[in-house]
Amino acid sequence: MYNLKDAKIFLTGGHGFLGQHVYNALLEFGKKESDIYRPRSKEVDLRKLQDNLTALKGYDLVIHLAANFGGLKYNIEQITIVANTKNRAPSP
Repeated sequence: MYNLKDAKIFLTGGHGFLGQHVYNALLEFGKKESDIYRPRSKEVDLRKLQDNLTALKGYDLVIHLAANFGGLKYNIEQITIVANTKNRAPSP
């Protein structure tokens, strides 16, 4: 079994809804804040391999919870886009 108490953790999505709960659970488990890095999208572009390789140096564990998600307004916009796409007549 992995020794979580000694691990340096890279927590993507750590400021989001689920990520905040995981972060708090890790703190309750006894992890120090300094052992958990929660990058913001402006700090690390998770879509770029080199950014990931650079950012992950020195970490023992990755908990990946990041997603392209922007709250209620974002979801409504995405649902509207999908609905409009499905309702559009196919091109000849």
